[in-house]
Amino acid sequence: MQLTLLQQPKRFLASSIMLFSKSSKRWDIVKTKLKLTLKPLSETRWESRIGAVEAIFLQFDDVIECVNELENKSDDSETLSDCDAVLNEMFSFEFIVAIHVWYEVLLRVNNISKLWQSVQVDLKVAIDTLRSFCSWIQEFRNTGLDNSVAQKLDYL
Repeated sequence: MQLTLLQQPKRFLASSIMLFSKSSKRWDIVKTKLKLTLKPLSETRWESRIGAVEAIFLQFDDVIECVNELENKSDDSETLSDCDAVLNEMFSFEFIVAIHVWYEVLLRVNNISKLWQSVQVDLKVAIDTLRSFCSWIQEFRNTGLDNSVAQKLDYL
């Protein structure tokens, strides 16, 4: 089954959180290595969404280190299989591109959302911000995706 660009990070976040939350010892590995906590992807709040994606995107190597440590400390075949699945997902081309695209888009959408929720927002500023975002998203579609792929190919 092929996952869409939007489904892959969501599924990964759920499976990685499930992997580490099965015991307090596992969660301790995460707490000692990651500054940003792994969280499920919220369906409603942009800030929660960016927080969930940011934890993976900005700490990619550290998350890999957590999974490797859990794998090295475990002799349970189910845990080893789960760790392999998480690592295979993280090193897939699709996931690396998806998490980067999600991060870039959600970061901007969250900033717009915060601006629009401000009681002192000026309508002209709100419209200009939206126009700027539309221009950025078109540019990202045209060239940014290629740049994202080029930046992340060193992980593969």
